[in-house]
Amino acid sequence: MTFLQSILLGLIQGVAEFLPISSSGHLAIAQNLLNINAEVPAFYDVLLHLGTLVAVFVAYWQDICDMVREFFCGIGDLVHHSTPTPVPPARRLILLIILGTLPLFAILPIKDTVEGLKSSMVFIGAALIVTGFLLFFSDRARKGRKDARSATVLDVLVVGVSQAIATVPGISRSGMTITTAEDMERAARSISETYGCAVLCKGGHQIHDADDLLWRDGQGTWFRGRRIDNPNTHGTGCTLSSAIASNLAKGYDLTQAVERAKAYISGALADMLDLGAGSGPLNHAYAIPTDYPTEEN
Repeated sequence: MTFLQSILLGLIQGVAEFLPISSSGHLAIAQNLLNINAEVPAFYDVLLHLGTLVAVFVAYWQDICDMVREFFCGIGDLVHHSTPTPVPPARRLILLIILGTLPLFAILPIKDTVEGLKSSMVFIGAALIVTGFLLFFSDRARKGRKDARSATVLDVLVVGVSQAIATVPGISRSGMTITTAEDMERAARSISETYGCAVLCKGGHQIHDADDLLWRDGQGTWFRGRRIDNPNTHGTGCTLSSAIASNLAKGYDLTQAVERAKAYISGALADMLDLGAGSGPLNHAYAIPTDYPTEEN
């Protein structure tokens, strides 16, 4: 493996790890395209994931500190028989993480078989398609409202089994588990803290609603919206971005700009323009007759 190849693999790992697209699958595809026939050194593989671990620590530093503190407080409470009721959220999260990790041990007996799948491009391609379908259907499922306080043991074990299945190259770990509103908030916070920017998560492809989430300065703001059953949605993402930028240029702050842009998109979709075949455009000019009437001389 050359120096340039190692840099490219590192870039792929860094970009793909926190997106629901399976970093292991894309690494295997890259190794095939780069004609890296020899097995990647174990030390290099460890270094790739060490970078990921550092990023996790940076993004979730406060949560990790809370869990470490509660871990030792929990030991002290057990010794003194003074465990509080209810259990502090950070301490309960530790227990949930331990439970959610247990299903991964079921992969150990077939570890070599799972690793051998990295050499099969056909299998990895099929697994990526499965990941795509999982994201497609989960994006259309009703948003959940569970968090560390309300999640049950069964919920955690389901997530753990999903993580175990996602050890297969091509199946995304985050894609298997990011399905709830709380997951959206955690993902938005992670991206915002990692890259130092505001993040807007669109919910327009949901079935039951069209709620968007804006995360900025450590706070999340939800913009609630109803689901508009309009098949002509081509260009909605670009239009939303343009509308936000336009409102920022008009002097509105980011929250106001997103709110106005969402209202504009909702109105353009609700106008139900039917132009051409397939997924046509929305009516960008729907508001001109009402908001910008022509003055009569």
